[in-house]
Amino acid sequence: MKTLKLTIDGKTFTADVFEDKAPKIVAALEALGKFDSRLISAKICNEEIYYPTNAFVDEMENPFYDQEPGNIGFFPKRQCICIFYGQLDAVGFCNVFAKIREEELTDFYQIAKQVWHKQGGIITTEFVTEGGEAK
Repeated sequence: MKTLKLTIDGKTFTADVFEDKAPKIVAALEALGKFDSRLISAKICNEEIYYPTNAFVDEMENPFYDQEPGNIGFFPKRQCICIFYGQLDAVGFCNVFAKIREEELTDFYQIAKQVWHKQGGIITTEFVTEGGEAK
């Protein structure tokens, strides 16, 4: 089983990947291999962080307007990954392709909330097999 591994400030979080619901997005992001990017707080939306990628998918796959904490989406207009971690004032649809595991949400919330005050931290993204091996 494929999972998404996110590392921020030395803490690693695991997300289940919805390859069946967003196969083109997952394939485009996975093709990038392991990559680093800079985190930004989506202050207009409240509790959302995002970061740019080099992936390009100009389609809607598994679009959601109202997000749940832990949802990870791809926003094609800006080629970025969005991670929703709490209360959200949605402003548009986002293609949900993964979700942070429930048992990790409290710790993720604490890390993500810090981005509000300190923009530009590094996030490392990679797809791995269930055992943790890189894809």
